[in-house]
Amino acid sequence: MSPERLIHGVFESQKVTLAALKARCIEKGVDFAKFDWIGSERAKRFDPSDRELAVILEVTLGTFEETFAFAWEWAASRFKEATIIEEFGVLPKSLEALSGSSFQPWTIRWTRIKLDAYKKGKVQDVRSVENSPGSGILFLAAEHPQRIERIRSKGRRAISLPGIVCSVAGATVSGSMVPYVGMEPIHTCLRRSGTRLVLVLAGMGRADNVMGPTFIPEYR
Repeated sequence: MSPERLIHGVFESQKVTLAALKARCIEKGVDFAKFDWIGSERAKRFDPSDRELAVILEVTLGTFEETFAFAWEWAASRFKEATIIEEFGVLPKSLEALSGSSFQPWTIRWTRIKLDAYKKGKVQDVRSVENSPGSGILFLAAEHPQRIERIRSKGRRAISLPGIVCSVAGATVSGSMVPYVGMEPIHTCLRRSGTRLVLVLAGMGRADNVMGPTFIPEYR
């Protein structure tokens, strides 16, 4: 049986995505039956005319921190090499959802994300509680690694996580900082030897080099 054809050349089908998530839950000892569906169990559809509209399956675990860790570890496992870049004293435990967000544990939902919603200015200036994805972008990386691998061919270096803010010892890091995930070259003895997935916890979020994604109401 031949593998399913990638949608728009970079996205896995909804069937493959669901199977991959179930397999990951089994591997990590997470009871898939514990998740409660938000909305329909029927998968959202890709838009044949929009190559930057992604369909993802997003879950939450018991806490925000557990969800973030689950999503990142799954994403990292889909690439040959992956690393977290910690700067300005920001650690994974320093991340939190945007103020005003309500976290619901043990949920699952199909959703669509417009990856290139914001093309100018700073991503952090247009993010919102209602429409800005956070860990959902890590689920995107886990479920559709080919899209992340081709990020630089699209003229950008990363995709931001605008639904997440950075804080250190209770103080929010500069508003010019926003987490993002992307690909960077690996150099060995001054030679490029491939690329790796990187999660930058406090990076610059200008939309001209870091994609500004959003949940758009009519797409949710």
